[in-house]
Amino acid sequence: MLLHLESNFYRHKGSKNGRRNICKQCYALVNSENMKRSAEKRKANMKIGGKASNENRKKVLEEFGYRCALTGELEGVTVDHFVPLDWGKAAVREGIGGNSSKNLIPLIEPLNKSKWSNNPFIWFENLDELKVKYGLCDQKWWTVVEFVAAKHNMSAFEYKIKVNNCYWEVIAEKYMEILNYRLENYPSKYKPYSIIWFFLKNCFNLDVVINRFGSKDAKKFYYAKETCRKIELHKASLME
Repeated sequence: MLLHLESNFYRHKGSKNGRRNICKQCYALVNSENMKRSAEKRKANMKIGGKASNENRKKVLEEFGYRCALTGELEGVTVDHFVPLDWGKAAVREGIGGNSSKNLIPLIEPLNKSKWSNNPFIWFENLDELKVKYGLCDQKWWTVVEFVAAKHNMSAFEYKIKVNNCYWEVIAEKYMEILNYRLENYPSKYKPYSIIWFFLKNCFNLDVVINRFGSKDAKKFYYAKETCRKIELHKASLME
């Protein structure tokens, strides 16, 4: 059976051809449990804060004159969650997520799709091709950020810090879920040091992350003498 690169392989930025090296069907077989857990978590997060009402959507569209907040276009405008729903309870706990009208902005469909569940600030910084295509500029972006921030009674700077802090909390929880799962299901196969190295590279406070999101197995692994020794050696290599 001949497989088509674009239709039979998932996208993957780290690959030479921009696609994973195994087909969708094989990927699903290998990662079925993780994909199921991710789908269940996303479904649960979608329920947080209730469904975005038509009233909230209409209100946001009216505020922007039914135009895209960034391009000003009238055609193909959709309503986007500025802070992604995928961020779930962490964002709602910080008072910046969910389906509230305070967290909605109108975007044309191509921008909405590219934004997906990314950190909005990181997303805009790396929006190179679409920036050129739609003539987007930093001034317009920060005008939108200031508008959303004002709804939360914050300055744009305060709001950015809040969003970024929430983003890193979401990332920490996500990676710890993977570490917990591997230690629970494959305790003797391999040790997930790569996840520890990820946290160190991105300057996470490992003690806080492990104690907040780690399982008993994760804490046992983290505080083991061998792990502590490897962590010290890795820290030293990062300082070189």
